[in-house]
Amino acid sequence: MFIVAVLKNSGQKNFEAFWNKQEAATFWSEIISCRKKLEGDVVREVSLYESEATSIEYGVKEARQGRLPALKTHKMLENIPFYEKVKRTGPGVVTPEVIAKAEKEIQAQSARFVDVTKETIAEFKQKVAAMDAAKEVNPADMAQMQDICYNLKAQGGGYSYTLITFAAGHLEKYLNRAAGTETVNERIINILNAYVTTFEFILNNRIKGTGGDLGRALIKKLDQVIKGVEESIDVKAVSEAAKPKPQPKPKATPKPAVEEQKPAAAAPKAAPATPKPAPQAPVEQPKPDPSVISQETLAELFDENKSSSTPKADMPKVDASSFDWSDKYVLGIAEIDEDHRYLFHLIQQFYMATEREASLYEMDYILSILKAYARVHFGREEAILAMCGYDDLLEHTKKHEELLAELDEMRDYYMMSSDQDARENISATFYKWISNHILIHDADYKEAAQAKIEKVSAFLQEFDMPKSWLGDNE
Repeated sequence: MFIVAVLKNSGQKNFEAFWNKQEAATFWSEIISCRKKLEGDVVREVSLYESEATSIEYGVKEARQGRLPALKTHKMLENIPFYEKVKRTGPGVVTPEVIAKAEKEIQAQSARFVDVTKETIAEFKQKVAAMDAAKEVNPADMAQMQDICYNLKAQGGGYSYTLITFAAGHLEKYLNRAAGTETVNERIINILNAYVTTFEFILNNRIKGTGGDLGRALIKKLDQVIKGVEESIDVKAVSEAAKPKPQPKPKATPKPAVEEQKPAAAAPKAAPATPKPAPQAPVEQPKPDPSVISQETLAELFDENKSSSTPKADMPKVDASSFDWSDKYVLGIAEIDEDHRYLFHLIQQFYMATEREASLYEMDYILSILKAYARVHFGREEAILAMCGYDDLLEHTKKHEELLAELDEMRDYYMMSSDQDARENISATFYKWISNHILIHDADYKEAAQAKIEKVSAFLQEFDMPKSWLGDNE
């Protein structure tokens, strides 16, 4: 079993026991991120233990008596309210009331945001129409369209329009690729108009946050246009898809029929024979328009701008088990090993989502977590290398920046591609990305870090970050 000990400022220590490691990890993360509201005074420290006991009572007793070594410990000294931090370093004018007032004013601007954004979308729509008419990209118009996307991406989330930020972020990447092309085809216009429809639908329906079923239905329709399955977004179909399906009414149990004696029926007359219809000639199916390649990937539209890091077709085959954690990746630094295990976990979740053809929204959610935690992990590594006086720190830091850039490129390539083989190749590329990071680059500093393992572990525990484990595994 797993036991989480919560030490409070008063010295009181509470213990929570869990048979399931996932439940213990969830409780730990909620404490660390201050989402779990506990009774009493402020939490000072959290520790995790593992016990072989067969009863919760005995396992907690072992932890309480100090007979179990802590798997990890996190000090909560810095987890204090934001306004208290400001008071410690500033004049002390920021109070909960001031923060609440500021948030209220931001909410009051939300309606104004919708009106202004509608005008901005109308301007973007005019640029798309001009591009369609000219059949070419005007550099000045393209620059303005990119600026619009950047502003939408930056402002949407601030007013709780999360889907605006999400869609604008992807449109911005698409335009960055489109900026290098000179001619415009029907597919490009269809995609741009689909984004316009997406923005208009979000604003007209005041869809905040992720939008629940309606938001998912909308993003799914946008995804179909990007993949070439549909030419445009049918907003009525979006609304219908999001409606809850009516539950069938239970059938009433029929009453048993009472048999009645009926006179024998007369033999029915033979019905006149119905003449069979003459066979019709098969209807000739319309031939596809050679100018429209419905399944062409977005990356292929701008072949000249393909990145050199684009996944190659000869990448090794991988499956879900390829991303299982293995002892061969263990460096012997528990906190760093846990970081690496988490990165493997995220890539495995990405692979499984790819296999079930999850929506762009879900895929981007996983990739966003992966990028964010990769940056956190690299920062933790660089800090301990500086602490250990590692000679190749600058080179290792440079390699981290290259890995982050590769991660961005792989993410963009995936989100802009609809070809299933390309999406499978990206999983193999992710596998190579994380494996090389651990087995080649991180193995070089293993001895230097282990030489100061106590100091390194204490630092990493102090600056630990909660991990959002996805799925059923931890």
